[in-house]
Amino acid sequence: MNNKSFDNHYKKNYRNLLFFAQNLTQSKSDAKDLLQDSSIKAIENINSLKSKDKFLPWFQRIIYSTFITAYHKRKRRKEILSNISPNQNALLKGTSVKNKAISQLKRKDFNKVFKKIKKKYREAFRLYFIGYSYNEISEIQGVPVGTVKSRIFTARNLAKKIIDQAA
Repeated sequence: MNNKSFDNHYKKNYRNLLFFAQNLTQSKSDAKDLLQDSSIKAIENINSLKSKDKFLPWFQRIIYSTFITAYHKRKRRKEILSNISPNQNALLKGTSVKNKAISQLKRKDFNKVFKKIKKKYREAFRLYFIGYSYNEISEIQGVPVGTVKSRIFTARNLAKKIIDQAA
């Protein structure tokens, strides 16, 4: 399928695709964002479409997969942030701060804490925090999934101890 053909099929199915995305997100603006992210993935993977007749279900699978991936990332981030004390939350929370000096101090404190943790634990935690799955981290680090989980758990606990000792 070429770009022109993709555009024609996309325009023809836009309402159905948006409706499908909106049913998943329960929000029109989130549905548009999801559809935009999915469109990029669809264009990148256009060669996996076997038949033009299957454009709609193929694209819906991409939308669904994109939605589930984003859901799991949000869930992991929420899970990590819910297991930390208020002192730790001040360092890890991703809020915007108008005063750049305060923001830089928080970032420096965060970096100081994680520099005290062995690299193998720190790297696993960093990858998990930015949204990589256990399996993806396992592949990146070349270790079993169980080892990845252990490293993330250890990094989190070491960070808690270091922050609690400093407070």
